[in-house]
Amino acid sequence: MVEHQIELYGRPPQKVCFDGGFSSNRNLEDIKNLDVEDVAFNKSPGIGILDMIKSSWAYRKLSRFCIGIESNISFLKQSFGWSRCTWRSLTSFKSYTLTSVIAANLLTLARHALQ
Repeated sequence: MVEHQIELYGRPPQKVCFDGGFSSNRNLEDIKNLDVEDVAFNKSPGIGILDMIKSSWAYRKLSRFCIGIESNISFLKQSFGWSRCTWRSLTSFKSYTLTSVIAANLLTLARHALQ
């Protein structure tokens, strides 16, 4: 993912966060070698916070960002059928994903407008 970001933008991101399933010393070393300043693995067994990132404050910020993304995915799974996509092609899958995200955003906006 970081290599793809470098291809797209011509430079590495300053901070990245990953799910705990990707946490390993090897992945941490590979990402740091790509000139990423701060790396946060959510639920990282065996890797110290200060080995990944400069401060515990930045680690909390990145892990909360990651948790927010996971909660949005959970919302889409529960409310918009993201548990299984039965559409066959990549174009159909992209359409399915886009319409689900748009519907979720419209629902969120409507909920805020009613308050």
